[in-house]
Amino acid sequence: MSTQGEKPTPSSATSSTAAAPKGGIHAALKYTGIPASWLTKRPKLPSRNWLIFIGVTTSLIGLYAYDRKKCREIRELYVKKVEHLAQEPMGSMELPRKVTVYASKWPGDEDADRSLRYFRKYVKPILVAAAVDYEIHNGRKHGALARLISEKIKKERRIEAGLEPAPISIVPTPINLSKEEAALKALAGGSIIVGRMTFKEYMEGLRRGWTESPEYVDREDALAHALENDGRFDEPEILEPASDLDGEPIPTKSRLAPSQGFTPYKLTPTSSSPSNTNSPSSSSIPLL
Repeated sequence: MSTQGEKPTPSSATSSTAAAPKGGIHAALKYTGIPASWLTKRPKLPSRNWLIFIGVTTSLIGLYAYDRKKCREIRELYVKKVEHLAQEPMGSMELPRKVTVYASKWPGDEDADRSLRYFRKYVKPILVAAAVDYEIHNGRKHGALARLISEKIKKERRIEAGLEPAPISIVPTPINLSKEEAALKALAGGSIIVGRMTFKEYMEGLRRGWTESPEYVDREDALAHALENDGRFDEPEILEPASDLDGEPIPTKSRLAPSQGFTPYKLTPTSSSPSNTNSPSSSSIPLL
């Protein structure tokens, strides 16, 4: 027993702590099958490696979530700026504003629709909010967009010069525009260029369309003519000798060596008789 002035020993402190009543949560979880060591375990800081892993992972996830949030806010900001355009009234014979969207394949990327995915993700919501119509031209190969733009400009130049008749609509409609009105509408629409590679091909198409000849050139015929006259992979022509006979081949001298007749004597080798070889010479016999 401890007196009033004595300090409690460690054993008595431990027994008093163990005998202290526990909370209701501890008593409820005690009968759920959870080990008792887990209920009495005190929380502590994780190890150094776990702290590094948790810090790096949460930082990356936080940066990604912040970036997505800011992208949505910026997109909503631009959508709100153009929403009033969709509320403007239009006549029954009017057409909405139309823009031309240009996209092309990126260098070193086999995905030909990557530019269109960026357009649908960032640009299309703004056009839809403003009720603006759009037309997409996607170059699925390198140089296809530049060729498309140059051919379009050359065709317009041929029509302006009278070298080619203007296209006539088969079905007349009340909203058919004149030549001047169509040019003004196309100029008011504008163009949207997605990506730096698309901008390069767009400028190259403008240069070809306004600097080269507007005459129509069939590229397949031009390529076939160039391959025909390049002198490569051409088979040599075999000149057949002229023959005086009608359909009869000219006899030619054989270049093979003349064959010799078969004789059985050539199969037996010539050798001296054994009697001559075995008979001793007279000079080798000793004199008696």
